[in-house]
Amino acid sequence: METKLRIDYIELEQEPIRVGQIVFNAEGIMSDTKSRVLLPHLEEGEDLEEEGLTPLQFREMREASLTLERYFDPAQEYVSFEDSVYYDRRDLRRAVRPDVMVVRGVPARNEPGYYPWRTGKAPDWVLEIASKTTASRDSEEKPLIYHALGVREHFLFDPEGAYHERVLAGFALAPEGYVPIPENERGRVPSLALGLELASQEYLLFGERRFRLRFYLPGEDDPLPLTEELLAEKDAALAEKDAVLAAKERDNQELRLLLKGERGTNSGDGLSGNPLASGSRFAAGPFRSGLAEASISDGATIRDSRYAGARNPWIT
Repeated sequence: METKLRIDYIELEQEPIRVGQIVFNAEGIMSDTKSRVLLPHLEEGEDLEEEGLTPLQFREMREASLTLERYFDPAQEYVSFEDSVYYDRRDLRRAVRPDVMVVRGVPARNEPGYYPWRTGKAPDWVLEIASKTTASRDSEEKPLIYHALGVREHFLFDPEGAYHERVLAGFALAPEGYVPIPENERGRVPSLALGLELASQEYLLFGERRFRLRFYLPGEDDPLPLTEELLAEKDAALAEKDAVLAAKERDNQELRLLLKGERGTNSGDGLSGNPLASGSRFAAGPFRSGLAEASISDGATIRDSRYAGARNPWIT
């Protein structure tokens, strides 16, 4: 679907709440201090009507959100993905939807949508993940609203490497618009808004080259872990624990068999466990069995009135 861009002027008399270059009146309508601001408006709310997300786009969007949610304190930072940022209280079709956004100093919330006139600030950082149907809007139209709102940084990420000049690009707020953020000596794009460094990681998906977005603490070699990496670590830890328990169970089983064998050898309850067998500590000496008592020697007759004339059955 081709997006139609219309530029609107919004008039305002009162200026009680400032967000970026614009202010909201009591009704939540935005304007700059000169009471006129250029804002893009996508007809019939098309800014909210994204084409269907590709699986790759959704995965990168969700993974970036989860990584940042794990990193930031939800009591102090709000991280969201696919959430609408409204900029006209009278017409809630007038909204922009970052793929991922972070608002510093605002606690996490469960309610949908973000209303700058309620918190008094714009998102600090936004991420747009490219697809065939969204790439031009992400790089041309949305930044106009982000700049008007005063979003400190916006990043573009192209997981297919097909729609933007660079796979990963960051832009910082400036009076005239947004200026590119240069890579550092590690080849990463630093984000002052997040306090993190970002980089793309190449991999193969069904034989085709694709890219993952990774977040790093400044100066660290290893990135913040992905969800799949955390799950793999958990599975490995569980497998190691199971292996230790299995080894202990084998040791316990061997010990039980050993103890059972010793009891059988000393019990005198059968031929194989004969206490008089060669090598037994009972082979030569007095023993008791029930009420019978005898002194046995090689070839001797058992001396007991109940077994008169009987011979030791184990001695030939």
